[in-house]
Amino acid sequence: MISIIIPARNEEKYIEGCLISIFSQQHGVNFEVIVVDNASSDRTAAVVRKKFPQAKVLSEQRPGTNRSRQKGFDAATGDIVVFLDADVRLPEGWLQRIENRLKRSPDLVAISGPYRYYDIPWFLNVLSDLYTFLVTLPWQLFTKITGLPSFMIGGNMAIRKNRLIEAGGLNTDLQFFGDDTDTGRRLYKVGRVIFSFRFWVYTSARRYKKNGVVKTTIAYLRNYFSLIYTHKLKDSNKTYEEIR
Repeated sequence: MISIIIPARNEEKYIEGCLISIFSQQHGVNFEVIVVDNASSDRTAAVVRKKFPQAKVLSEQRPGTNRSRQKGFDAATGDIVVFLDADVRLPEGWLQRIENRLKRSPDLVAISGPYRYYDIPWFLNVLSDLYTFLVTLPWQLFTKITGLPSFMIGGNMAIRKNRLIEAGGLNTDLQFFGDDTDTGRRLYKVGRVIFSFRFWVYTSARRYKKNGVVKTTIAYLRNYFSLIYTHKLKDSNKTYEEIR
């Protein structure tokens, strides 16, 4: 059983596409969907309840992705928990591949994968794939040498529920930046974590469009290294709304 948990704050524009991609999966995987409305001021929760009655809707009034994820995690009944962002869209067969990979490797604690973007031209996606490959390949070698946690993307994570409990759950003090890094760091202490191109998902390029590719990439990298080495974030003083 897979529990899919989606934190959603003012995601009326994106949540329908996300849920359509989930409920359209055709390979017979047993799953539940939990959408956690994170104090939205739009119709996010209403859209889910009206169009997707098979999804469970919870409420978390304190802003923050990890607070919403933890709320969904506490209600999850599956032995595998999948954390997606509300603007993510799953390619066909994704859930089946996740389930098969975890069944095949009992020592594997968690899986993460890259993004591809559905709202930019195809050639920019090619460049994005190339960039991700050039960054993650040496990074994976670096983590093996140094013992640092594997790279994880918060909107694309599949984790064994019992191992996340063993790792202490999610750090709900983190609102946005570093939440996935901290989760990876915790999980790394209890088992093997992988980042694989086989488990890519579609998402929106909205953050890059809003803040620019270079600025956004630098922000993610500096917060990653800061959290790994100092357990503190460079942008911890920024609000959730400023950086989402």
